[in-house]
Amino acid sequence: MNKHPENEAPRSAPPDPAQPVNGAGPGRRLAALTHRGAHRALWYEVWMWRSLARWVAHRPNVPADGTAFAYRAPQMLVTVVILVLSAGEVVALHLLLPWPALRTGLLAVGFWGVAWGFGMIGAITVHPHVVQTSGLRVRSALGCDVHVPWDAVGTVRRALSSHGGGSCQLDGTTLYVPVAGQCTVEVVLRRPLDVALPHRRSARIAELRFHADDADGLVAAVRARALAAGARAEG
Repeated sequence: MNKHPENEAPRSAPPDPAQPVNGAGPGRRLAALTHRGAHRALWYEVWMWRSLARWVAHRPNVPADGTAFAYRAPQMLVTVVILVLSAGEVVALHLLLPWPALRTGLLAVGFWGVAWGFGMIGAITVHPHVVQTSGLRVRSALGCDVHVPWDAVGTVRRALSSHGGGSCQLDGTTLYVPVAGQCTVEVVLRRPLDVALPHRRSARIAELRFHADDADGLVAAVRARALAAGARAEG
């Protein structure tokens, strides 16, 4: 069982709407899928607002014994561009629409979209990767949250690789946590490790690849912490 000793308990991932509902007719399956989808959307909404509040309050989700490593650089430009366009759209709607009721409704939606974008930046910022006493914690804003104890770390090195898809992808026994499709750190485990994945899935992995803005710094920190813990992470 993976443990996350820090100032906030690990979040439980939302249910996966794609999971089948066994032993139910079409109507019940549709109702169950709708319920799961709504629950998942609500989970993301609450998590985004909590992340935004943490960001505004300058309270990153990092334990006192941990060193944080960001992973936001590759996606920050795109996020900022989307935010600027969304803000411009809000102003344009206010100036161009002559119908007060429609203008008010669309302005509310526009402001919500801008706030959600800032929430995404907040989630990326306050949930970084962490090198801490108990091990290496690899995260994505709303996806993976994987804890690797030091005795499971075999080799760690800077290694550039690409992998499409979402922010938490399993390929055989390799778990990819890319940002903008790229990974910059490779961790090969000494032993297989059972990890929890989004949508209440689990997997046994032997290798972990992910992105860190300061890949060299993270690799050095992992090797130093592993050595201090009595393990030796090779390069």
